[in-house]
Amino acid sequence: MSLRQKNGRWEYRFLVSGHRVTKLTDLAATEPNRSAAERLEKKHRDSVLKGEQPAKRVASRAFNRAAEEFVEHATVQYQEHPNSARRIKTSMSVCKSYFGARSIESVRVPDIERFKVNRLTVHRVKPITLRHDLDNLSLFFKWAKRMELATINPVMEVERPSDKDAVRIHPLTPAEEFMYFERAAAYPNLADVARIMLEQGCRPEEVMSLERENFDGERVKITHGKTPSAKRTLKLTDVSRMILERRAALRSKWLFPSPRVAGNHLSKLNGSHDKVCAKKPELNFVLYDLRHTFATRAAADGMDLAALAAVLGHASLRMVMKYVHPQQEHLDASMDRLQALRQMRQAQLRPTTEPNQAQSEPIQTRRSQSGGIQ
Repeated sequence: MSLRQKNGRWEYRFLVSGHRVTKLTDLAATEPNRSAAERLEKKHRDSVLKGEQPAKRVASRAFNRAAEEFVEHATVQYQEHPNSARRIKTSMSVCKSYFGARSIESVRVPDIERFKVNRLTVHRVKPITLRHDLDNLSLFFKWAKRMELATINPVMEVERPSDKDAVRIHPLTPAEEFMYFERAAAYPNLADVARIMLEQGCRPEEVMSLERENFDGERVKITHGKTPSAKRTLKLTDVSRMILERRAALRSKWLFPSPRVAGNHLSKLNGSHDKVCAKKPELNFVLYDLRHTFATRAAADGMDLAALAAVLGHASLRMVMKYVHPQQEHLDASMDRLQALRQMRQAQLRPTTEPNQAQSEPIQTRRSQSGGIQ
């Protein structure tokens, strides 16, 4: 039995001899209605097996051929988000190599589980890379269902690396920062991009795609971004301004022109970054961690979260909180400031003068003739 929720109702689907059957029931997608939906599915399946109702045959398509079509589709769909399109292309290249020319409909949950094992043991990828592969493979199967090339999305039933396992954020310490840039000096493009990321909080692609016209000497305009909020204008720090002034003197359209492809801007720095970090356990971080380092330091230095969201190019404070990672010294400093504030308030509540002597004397009581107190 295969049930799923769709538009608030139960939908069932099954495959019989290469024929696909999908039916959206009138039953609300609640647990009490689950058994009724399963009975409807069984009744429909039995009817198809007896030849009483026709079923739609799924078009047979080789996985590698369909994957190429999907990449073309994704390139057009994500033309405003080139990094997403690039990740999809990379993941589907790996999937094409693994699944080959077998039909899409033959790929089931056990095959996806074996794919996971292959990526982790043979290719030794990191959990975050595996998560990207599975996310993009799921997008492929969703597309294949719309194109009537598949009946199910087997990736939906496979466990993916958790946020804790897949996302490892490492804000740099001052010592790590010094060591990194000392070694990065051998790679000028990397050193400049990394420094601007650390100074301004930009994404690496935002820095690498800067044009000369985006820089006016005091500010830089980010015109290409993942979201509308990513398009913003940032005032430059002294360090960033000096780097971009030097870059602008190159008289190229791009502030970071590609050394390999004439007329294009720099597109990748992962290779240089990996070389800088090679054989240095202290430098076990990715280039994007420089953006997290900026956000963490900015919050610790007192920048309010609304301003930090605008600087990072985020539309919500919820997203900003994923970039701020308080360090122990910042927590200690915050508690010290809180303690000092409380002590100051307590001091303000204490009397500033001695109480009046007359008021401090006890009230004289008069005893009545009977010895009582009146």
